[in-house]
Amino acid sequence: LLICHPFAPHAAEVRQFAKKNLADLAVADYKQWVAGFVTSVRSIMGKRGRMAIVLLEDETGKVEIVVSGNLLEQVGADLKPDQILLFDAKVAKDEYNGGQGLRIHAEGVYRLDHARTAFARSLSLTVGPDCDIDRLKTLLQAHRQADNRIPFSIRYRNQQISAQLRPGHD
Repeated sequence: LLICHPFAPHAAEVRQFAKKNLADLAVADYKQWVAGFVTSVRSIMGKRGRMAIVLLEDETGKVEIVVSGNLLEQVGADLKPDQILLFDAKVAKDEYNGGQGLRIHAEGVYRLDHARTAFARSLSLTVGPDCDIDRLKTLLQAHRQADNRIPFSIRYRNQQISAQLRPGHD
């Protein structure tokens, strides 16, 4: 029986956003992408107000990430166990623990499905001669958004030719 970490099936996709494994995180003067599988979330009242402590794991380790202030108010409903989350975070030395370990403070939080939308460069759909164009149009219309920011194209291929179309908003 082969058992894999719950993060493993998503690792390749997530590493396109958050390049480092949790075990490889290090203190830096810049924000870093931190990602993993949420195993627990606890809420505490600190000196500066309410905070959530998110325990995040991947195949290499685990870290705690602090979410507080306005960010906690905005994303608090998304902070739940048993899901993949990506954090835009500051990684610093944990001064409260004698300088041992890391203190990670979130400045942005994304569910994996939101990260796909927020950072997608483009979407391309390939169809062939057996494609039901009316059904495809109906499916696409249901997902059209007024603030659509992702460039979209349709590639048509058959035995003799291929072409790429960039449909208008309608």
